Amino acid sequence: MTPQQIVGMAVRLFAIWVWITAFQSFGIARALAEQDRAGTFPLAYVLVGIYGVAGILLWMFPMWIAHRLIPRTSFEDRLRLPARDAVMAACVILGLWVIVVRAIPSLSWYLALAVFWIGNGASLGTMESSRHLELVTGVANLIVGFLLVAKYEAIGRLIFPKHGADSDAP
Repeated sequence: MTPQQIVGMAVRLFAIWVWITAFQSFGIARALAEQDRAGTFPLAYVLVGIYGVAGILLWMFPMWIAHRLIPRTSFEDRLRLPARDAVMAACVILGLWVIVVRAIPSLSWYLALAVFWIGNGASLGTMESSRHLELVTGVANLIVGFLLVAKYEAIGRLIFPKHGADSDAP
């Protein structure tokens, strides 16, 4: 498999997780709708729709995403993956995993709580400060995940520097 195929496979796995999250979010949206008979929680259903559409797009275009994240290589590179390329692919996969497993659930929980809090007529300033910690950890995880995805090449060079004639050093 080429690095792009590995990332494409990870994107498809990510799409499955996004659909599972959409299904769970639908349950949360239904519960919020039952508690609020006036219907002030349409945002919860919008989030379900965003998750669903994102899952479909991720499933339909995994290789397009993979080619945007990792530059194209020839198809003959299969099963002979240099260590630096493996680290680069692993960085992208780990970054997506951090975003999916750590950042999105934290941010979704905080957003749902904030919508519920505001829907009940309270301001976010009256919420306990410990509840805002979920927002901070979610944003921190999102930043780490995006850095892993965006800076995969620099991380690969940091872990496996070139030696000899191929050195990047002046």
